[in-house]
Amino acid sequence: MAGNDSLYASTVIEKIANKLYIKIANTSAEGKLVLFNLKGVAAKPNADIEVISSADVKAFNSIENANAVVPVKEAVRVVDNSLQMTLKGYSFTVIAVDL
Repeated sequence: MAGNDSLYASTVIEKIANKLYIKIANTSAEGKLVLFNLKGVAAKPNADIEVISSADVKAFNSIENANAVVPVKEAVRVVDNSLQMTLKGYSFTVIAVDL
């Protein structure tokens, strides 16, 4: 996806790990509801996501505040070979789907 509605994404399949990776950036301040149709792959029902975001676009890590912006890990479910989720505003999300 190339810049559709403030979203930028890419995907890759890692054959050795047998995973599909979806990487998506939401450059908008607003959260975005997205639906990924995983047609063409045999996705297992569990997926892991890692999100890095901040409501403050000028936030950064420093010696004094080493955890101002940190990745957060979560688990999500793949249902009927699709994945629906809301992306946080100003976020970068990596989704790892087991195949």
